[in-house]
Amino acid sequence: DGARLSGTQFCELLDYVRNLKDIFNEIDVDTSGSISCAELHRAFQLSGVNVAENVVAQVGRSYDADSSGTLEFDEFVQMRLEWDCYITAWDSATSGNAVIQPERLLQILEEVKRSMEHVGQSLQRQADVPVFMSQGLFFTSMFKVPRPFQAQTCEWLIIRFGEGNLFLTFSQYSAMLVFMKEMKSAFCKLDANASGSLNLDELYNCF
Repeated sequence: DGARLSGTQFCELLDYVRNLKDIFNEIDVDTSGSISCAELHRAFQLSGVNVAENVVAQVGRSYDADSSGTLEFDEFVQMRLEWDCYITAWDSATSGNAVIQPERLLQILEEVKRSMEHVGQSLQRQADVPVFMSQGLFFTSMFKVPRPFQAQTCEWLIIRFGEGNLFLTFSQYSAMLVFMKEMKSAFCKLDANASGSLNLDELYNCF
């Protein structure tokens, strides 16, 4: 039903985690058992992903749930699952180009949201959903009432992160996603009834 795994799916999950553990160990060059920002940046470079070092540091901190300054394996798994989705959406929208145009950014935002929509709808019926989904960009309140991203939202995001250009590079796109994750976290804390929108009383708490 979308919220349970079959025996075959569970075995595939274990294989996926084992593969991520191997990748984690390759990135952890000092064998400390955790990944530093420098090691994470090196991993991005070796994979051919061009992201500024300060942006990689922001990405790493956004998954550092215990504020240790490094990523432990479970935090790395969370990062990899979410960023695989972001990179797939980027590749689909850019078709190999180094930058993304405004009209394509709207497509990316919708693809990122839809990629886990069926999971969110299934998990919405589970009692522990708010805890399960609390760390990433995908929060349960996103799934209660479907709302498309507005074109004006994309325009403001490009103004904020495009550094004067009418497009985004992958590094700027990455910084934008870190920002969106922070905003989504703040939004969900204010959205006390998990309705997916803020009433006047909730909005008052922003200030």
